[in-house]
Amino acid sequence: ADRLECVFYSQGFCIHGPFCRYKHVRRDRADLPAVADFTLGLSQMQAGKDGVAPRRPAPKPNEFYKVSLCKHYLQGECPFGDGCHFAHGEHELKKFPRNKDGTPATT
Repeated sequence: ADRLECVFYSQGFCIHGPFCRYKHVRRDRADLPAVADFTLGLSQMQAGKDGVAPRRPAPKPNEFYKVSLCKHYLQGECPFGDGCHFAHGEHELKKFPRNKDGTPATT
């Protein structure tokens, strides 16, 4: 299998070790950066953007679908896009579900 190189391992450390889905290329210590920049791997981790099989789909929406704003969208980019269960802006927000007695639903 032709896998992409693990950006984290190339910086000196990958928490997934031998179970990482990316290729770990051994380098001499002198070839590793003096200070690791682990932000490089964030784009590699985003769903469907790395040429590797996309992540499993999110569970089906439930009664809490889009009742709060998406923290990723608020920071500039949501990796789930249209499949996100959180609201991408005030215009998508739905009312929090309530029980028949008017109390907030919890499950």
